[in-house]
Amino acid sequence: MTVGEMLDAFYDTKIELRESTLTQYRCTITRIKKHPLADRPLQKATVLDVESLRKHLYDRMERGELAQNTIREDLSFLRSAFTWASDVDLIYKSPARRLKLPPKSEPQGIHTPIENVMEILKIVKSEAYPDLYLPLLLASFCGLRISEICGVQRNKISPDGINLSRRKGKLSLAELKTKTSDRNIPLLQYAKAEINEYIKYIDGCHKEAKRKRWEQLRDPQIETEYLEPAWKNDLNLLYVFPDDGRPHSKDYVEKRWRDFKKKNKYINMFFENHPELRAMRLHDFRHSFGSNLRDRGVDIVDICEILGHSDVAFTARTYALPLENTHQKAIDKYENSIKSLLD
Repeated sequence: MTVGEMLDAFYDTKIELRESTLTQYRCTITRIKKHPLADRPLQKATVLDVESLRKHLYDRMERGELAQNTIREDLSFLRSAFTWASDVDLIYKSPARRLKLPPKSEPQGIHTPIENVMEILKIVKSEAYPDLYLPLLLASFCGLRISEICGVQRNKISPDGINLSRRKGKLSLAELKTKTSDRNIPLLQYAKAEINEYIKYIDGCHKEAKRKRWEQLRDPQIETEYLEPAWKNDLNLLYVFPDDGRPHSKDYVEKRWRDFKKKNKYINMFFENHPELRAMRLHDFRHSFGSNLRDRGVDIVDICEILGHSDVAFTARTYALPLENTHQKAIDKYENSIKSLLD
């Protein structure tokens, strides 16, 4: 058994996890398999092999290809896999037992009013619809994490909202992140309409991919046994590459957003009037969703549950922060409610 095969075996033990988490695990395994460590016989893997992978991932971070949190997730998965292999007697001792993980990034959210969010969405819909619009929409109006967006399945979307459920099974070797992250998120009518529009767009792309495949199959000069599948969306994911249905990875989406902010002239014209938003991460649209819910008077407990947190205090101090004039709006609302008593 190689290290790569061990990772696949460890992945198969992950039962009670959401499809979005499993999708990110698959991306992690794919990244690790690009390094020679994955081809090493499991019994011969050493601490130096593991350190070589760690250096490789850090080099990719220096080139702007990976985020620090992604490296932390990849190395954490690798360490857990080696620990599992040791526990089930596939190896005598884990070579990753002393592997140091990058520090976890502190919350640094940017929160902006819904008016600014809508301006950004308008620009992205016009300039980068295929790969950026849906993530921004779902983060801004549903509060989804990027990993959740990449793993949402089409059959989990209903008139009642988006259901984020886990794969059910008997075996579970990892604790769930939070109990409330398994949740149903109601949808605004606006969000429903935009999601349906995106689904129609992807369905059109699917038909076009099948049409091109049919043309290739009819071409006698093309050896059809070497052709890739026309469509690869076996998991029935909502958010996929429009050319062939492949799933998106969290890092690709985040990098695409960073590149878009650098290169698109219209978003940069917007940032000239809102320079404080130039550093806005894709995850900050989720932060802004929490703050805009609070700004409209939604109870903090409801915000906590919609965002999938297990601690209301964490939601209050990190996500649902006051926007400009929030406190004045609260007093105005209170004053209107007791106006008859004050006259």
